[in-house]
Amino acid sequence: MRAIPEDVVLDLKDRYGLRYFVETGTFRGDSALWAATHFDHAWTIENWLESYQNVVGKHGIAANITFVLGDSRDRLAEVLVEVPAPALLWLDAHWLGKGRSERVDDCPVMDELRAVHADGRAHVVMIDDAHFFQGDLPEGTDRSIWPGMNDLKAMLPGYFWTTVKDVIVARP
Repeated sequence: MRAIPEDVVLDLKDRYGLRYFVETGTFRGDSALWAATHFDHAWTIENWLESYQNVVGKHGIAANITFVLGDSRDRLAEVLVEVPAPALLWLDAHWLGKGRSERVDDCPVMDELRAVHADGRAHVVMIDDAHFFQGDLPEGTDRSIWPGMNDLKAMLPGYFWTTVKDVIVARP
């Protein structure tokens, strides 16, 4: 099951002439596999070794998907160097469970947005689970590691921000 709103992605792809897709948070690989049928190439970054190995074992032969192991805070900037033109970025590496990240916090989105800003190209950014960034977090969650909407907006000045289908969309 894909959480990615396919209709919104395809509209943005066409509107901005995007040919490349980059995802943080591979999990089962559904979004990357779907994107590979609509974009020239897809990159997907997964930090959880077990998930990465499962997906690569099942789908690693896909010619137009690059599977990347590692923390998106470290690897996204490296991947963006490989992307030949502005891309649609699906940021979904945040997690509210145990056992996924070796880091103290499980919300890498601010570092991901720093990488996008540093890259300097007009990428279209989609961030899954908008409700988390609007303060709707489960009881017991360390709220200090989850930025609010104003924090996110400050990372990409000049972008237009909106929310649709529980997804934050930031576009140039």
